[in-house]
Amino acid sequence: MEIAPGIPDLIAPNRRQFLRTASSLVIAYTTPAFAQQDFWSLPRELWLQRAETGEEVRTVYWDNGELLQEGYYELCTILRDTHRNLAVQFDITMLDIARGIYGWLTAFGLQRPLIVTSGYRHPLTNASEGGVKNSYHTKAQAIDLRISGVSADKVSAFGRYLAAGGVGFYAAKDFTHLDCGKLRTWRG
Repeated sequence: MEIAPGIPDLIAPNRRQFLRTASSLVIAYTTPAFAQQDFWSLPRELWLQRAETGEEVRTVYWDNGELLQEGYYELCTILRDTHRNLAVQFDITMLDIARGIYGWLTAFGLQRPLIVTSGYRHPLTNASEGGVKNSYHTKAQAIDLRISGVSADKVSAFGRYLAAGGVGFYAAKDFTHLDCGKLRTWRG
């Protein structure tokens, strides 16, 4: 089921140019003076919603070349192991991958959260969930997510396009796994 027809089937050939163009489109309508800024020089905002708890956070975790502790803490909290209520320091690169996905959405005018189905998993939680040994989830370097109205196929295609780590596509369960490990793809 595809509700977001504004997202193209084909992704632009150059990631950096795509992100620069996408951020220019969004910013051009709000602050013309910043329309030429590079995507990664803008404040890095994420809007996350936790599927099983309904918790939601929309925060900036990086600005002016610095990690913003309050925003980072909020993200680490929502990405915690909810079975053990255990939060750890989440990998910044993984947050940046999620930011790339969120930026892609907003570039096409879609204002909605990334719905997280799994973030950090304690090794015992990972084992009980049937996760692979040494999962990136146990290192706080992976997020499983879905986006309301956007197919897992499109999310995983953009994840592969970013070429920043592993991308797993789970069509039957309607979610995409993203991690900051080695480049690889799979279907679950």
